[in-house]
Amino acid sequence: MQKGKLKKRRKQRLFFVDASGWIALKLENDRHYSKADEIYKKLHDEKYRVVTTNLCVVEAIKCFQREKGHYLALAFANEILAFEKARLIDYIRVDKKLETRTVDFFKQHDDKDWDIVDCTSFVVMHDFGITKALSFDEHFKQAGFEVLT
Repeated sequence: MQKGKLKKRRKQRLFFVDASGWIALKLENDRHYSKADEIYKKLHDEKYRVVTTNLCVVEAIKCFQREKGHYLALAFANEILAFEKARLIDYIRVDKKLETRTVDFFKQHDDKDWDIVDCTSFVVMHDFGITKALSFDEHFKQAGFEVLT
């Protein structure tokens, strides 16, 4: 993302959705579904904007395919791409620069049980000045973010 766009986004009210957040929002039988739906709607009503990464989306797609089959996985992938096209979300794709910064962050936190997708999310959240995450992953809280659960 270009620096000017990043500065503009920092002025907006943003929240991050990780794979566990997407899963809870889409699977009505998920134990976190009601809470995730309530939080998402509240933030939407308060004019917050969603930020997520392609890695989080891929993790969610993998879960949907495993749990509910190809149709739901594909429908979710298409929904995210439509949201991006309509500029309803900021969909961050990992490029070489972000990947390098993430690996550096991952190396610096070898005392944590954070995986590379978590670390990517944390770097993106820091870049955007995001403090809130719709996540059911305890690692976000460990990293100092406000987990909306």
